[in-house]
Amino acid sequence: MDLPVASGRSFGGQYGWISPFVMEVRNDLDLQLNELPSKNSDMIPVLVQKAAEGIIKEGQYIGRQREAEELANILREK
Repeated sequence: MDLPVASGRSFGGQYGWISPFVMEVRNDLDLQLNELPSKNSDMIPVLVQKAAEGIIKEGQYIGRQREAEELANILREK
Protein backbone atom coordinates (compact mmCIF):
# COMPACT_ATOMS: atom_id res chain seq x y z
CA MET A 1 0.00 0.00 0.00
CA ASP A 2 1.31 3.45 -0.88
CA LEU A 3 1.60 5.91 1.96
CA PRO A 4 -0.10 9.28 1.43
CA VAL A 5 2.95 11.13 2.80
CA ALA A 6 6.69 10.71 2.50
CA SER A 7 7.95 8.07 4.89
CA GLY A 8 11.34 9.75 5.24
CA ARG A 9 11.81 12.88 7.30
CA SER A 10 8.79 14.86 8.47
CA PHE A 11 9.65 17.80 6.26
CA GLY A 12 11.56 15.93 3.57
CA GLY A 13 10.85 16.12 -0.08
CA GLN A 14 10.72 19.19 -2.24
CA TYR A 15 12.43 21.50 0.26
CA GLY A 16 14.80 19.05 1.96
CA TRP A 17 14.97 19.56 5.72
CA ILE A 18 13.37 23.02 5.77
CA SER A 19 9.66 23.18 6.58
CA PRO A 20 7.51 23.78 3.49
CA PHE A 21 5.65 26.43 5.53
CA VAL A 22 8.88 28.33 6.18
CA MET A 23 9.84 28.12 2.52
CA GLU A 24 6.44 29.38 1.37
CA VAL A 25 6.57 32.28 3.84
CA ARG A 26 10.10 33.03 2.69
CA ASN A 27 8.85 33.25 -0.90
CA ASP A 28 5.73 35.20 0.06
CA LEU A 29 7.67 37.79 2.10
CA ASP A 30 10.65 37.78 -0.29
CA LEU A 31 13.09 36.92 2.52
CA GLN A 32 16.77 36.19 2.04
CA LEU A 33 18.50 33.16 3.59
CA ASN A 34 19.98 35.29 6.39
CA GLU A 35 16.45 36.44 7.32
CA LEU A 36 15.15 32.94 8.12
CA PRO A 37 14.25 32.27 11.78
CA SER A 38 17.30 30.04 12.24
CA LYS A 39 19.48 33.09 11.48
CA ASN A 40 17.25 35.91 12.73
CA SER A 41 15.00 35.24 15.72
CA ASP A 42 13.12 38.49 15.05
CA MET A 43 11.40 36.64 12.20
CA ILE A 44 9.71 34.14 14.52
CA PRO A 45 6.75 36.44 15.40
CA VAL A 46 6.26 37.11 11.68
CA LEU A 47 6.07 33.37 10.98
CA VAL A 48 3.70 32.81 13.90
CA GLN A 49 1.39 35.55 12.64
CA LYS A 50 1.48 34.12 9.12
CA ALA A 51 0.60 30.67 10.48
CA ALA A 52 -2.26 32.11 12.55
CA GLU A 53 -3.65 33.87 9.48
CA GLY A 54 -3.46 30.60 7.54
CA ILE A 55 -5.29 28.72 10.29
CA ILE A 56 -8.10 31.28 10.24
CA LYS A 57 -8.31 31.23 6.44
CA GLU A 58 -8.56 27.43 6.40
CA GLY A 59 -11.14 27.54 9.19
CA GLN A 60 -13.28 29.90 7.12
CA TYR A 61 -12.91 27.59 4.14
CA ILE A 62 -14.29 24.58 6.07
CA GLY A 63 -16.94 26.55 7.96
CA ARG A 64 -15.19 26.46 11.34
CA GLN A 65 -13.95 30.02 11.65
CA ARG A 66 -14.57 30.37 15.40
CA GLU A 67 -12.54 27.27 16.22
CA ALA A 68 -9.80 28.42 13.86
CA GLU A 69 -9.66 31.83 15.55
CA GLU A 70 -9.35 30.13 18.95
CA LEU A 71 -6.48 27.98 17.69
CA ALA A 72 -4.79 30.98 16.11
CA ASN A 73 -5.03 32.88 19.40
CA ILE A 74 -3.50 29.94 21.28
CA LEU A 75 -0.64 29.88 18.78
CA ARG A 76 -0.06 33.62 19.16
CA GLU A 77 0.08 33.29 22.97
CA LYS A 78 2.95 30.78 22.87
